[in-house]
Amino acid sequence: MPNDQYPPTAKSGKIGVDFSTLGKVENSAELPEEIQEHIDEFLEGYRLMAESIILNETDLAKKIGIVRGNCVIAGIPTWNKFAAMYTIGSNDGSCGITFETRKSPDPIVERMRIDAAGNVGIGISDPKAKLHVEATDRPTIMAQGNFGGLVSGSAGGNGVFGTNIYMDFNNQLKTAGAHAANYGYAGMHATWGNIHFYAVNGNTNENGSINPESRLFIRGSDGFVGIGTTAPKCKLDVNGTINASALHVEATDRPTIMAQGNFGGLVSGSAGGNGVFGTNIYMDFNNQLKTAGTHTANYGYAGMHATWGNIHFYAANGNTNENGSINPESRLFIRGSDGSIGIGTATPQAKLEVNGDLKVTGDVILTGGADCAEDFEISSLDPVEPGTVMTLNDDGKLVQSKQPYDKKVAGVVSGAGDLKPGLILRRQQGHLNRVPLALIGRANCKIDADYASIEVGDLLTTSLTPGHAMKADNPVKAFGAVIGKALRSLKTGRELIPILIALQ
Repeated sequence: MPNDQYPPTAKSGKIGVDFSTLGKVENSAELPEEIQEHIDEFLEGYRLMAESIILNETDLAKKIGIVRGNCVIAGIPTWNKFAAMYTIGSNDGSCGITFETRKSPDPIVERMRIDAAGNVGIGISDPKAKLHVEATDRPTIMAQGNFGGLVSGSAGGNGVFGTNIYMDFNNQLKTAGAHAANYGYAGMHATWGNIHFYAVNGNTNENGSINPESRLFIRGSDGFVGIGTTAPKCKLDVNGTINASALHVEATDRPTIMAQGNFGGLVSGSAGGNGVFGTNIYMDFNNQLKTAGTHTANYGYAGMHATWGNIHFYAANGNTNENGSINPESRLFIRGSDGSIGIGTATPQAKLEVNGDLKVTGDVILTGGADCAEDFEISSLDPVEPGTVMTLNDDGKLVQSKQPYDKKVAGVVSGAGDLKPGLILRRQQGHLNRVPLALIGRANCKIDADYASIEVGDLLTTSLTPGHAMKADNPVKAFGAVIGKALRSLKTGRELIPILIALQ
């Protein structure tokens, strides 16, 4: 406020302290002239200040404040630097406060204002919030100097918080301070709904322009997160490797995790109890398997698909489309309910079912079976017990034996007692008119020893008792009608005994 505004007079109603006479030291022969001059100048400075201290003003529309001026002791008083605090009021009783400063040779400028509502504005005369800070080409808030916490923004929808990083009014990211100790900068940059996180080591310059790469990026439109990339193609897209003790991620219609772009390792799932891991294959939220990327080099896709306790393994060559729907066939399938495995089929009927050829270069060791059997068709739907001796009818179908020394004998139904078939040829599940017939190995057989006692090693043939074998004590009749050799003796009666299958 200039020194001639509102000078303290009795008529104006202003109350002030006038130093023009207070403490005035008159010329005296006892004081050197230079001392008297300095005292005069000193008192003049306080007089000017006193004129600007206003303690009462009835008109609130006028400014009331304090001005502090510099007066050069050895020269003429000057107002090149001064600061002011004014009350800005109205006659309705509302009142605010402004704070103004001046940096020579620039004019006085309002720096801060507290309006009648209690809103504080820094750099703005019309604050819209409890604290409203507006800056132009420097950080909006600097907490601890050049390398402390900085908060800045611009008219271009940008906001930055960090250390030694800010954004000027032209949307240019800059480092706040110069440092040659490799301290670098770090911060978070929000821009039009997206967020970038920066962290860089290195030397920096004061107000130096930078164009850092995002270490972590969050896209506001879909919430996709990119680590090492600003163009994530799924909920979490990591351009690099992941090392974690546990990872729980939930997504909707894209791969949950995409580790290395379109053709890297993908992990996805859906609300339908599905989970997929593989390369260039994922499952969307509608339980639809899809390929992640477009490729025309016959690369195809491969992966593992877990669904409600079962597991499918897929592998296919061919061209693919980005987010293209696929319905692949399982190359290998594991059923969770019983652990059955299917190769080339997703409906295995045994512990291991192979739909195709099987080539083995080593031994096949069967520890759970005793004979090699083959499925044969029987002539009726009547159930046939394991251990029953069977012969062929004129149609080549099996019937129970009922004649002694029958050269049409085919063998013994496998699976009686504790001796189960180790291998069954031409097995057809679900066919009730088929039974496995032991061709080689050991099998339990129904024996009737009332015709003759059985000793270990005796040859066995058909008997009059349906489905039972007896001792072949007539070598001539036995030729072509032998079933095998007894592996246990039986003196009399009918019983199951183990025999060695040897048709002859």
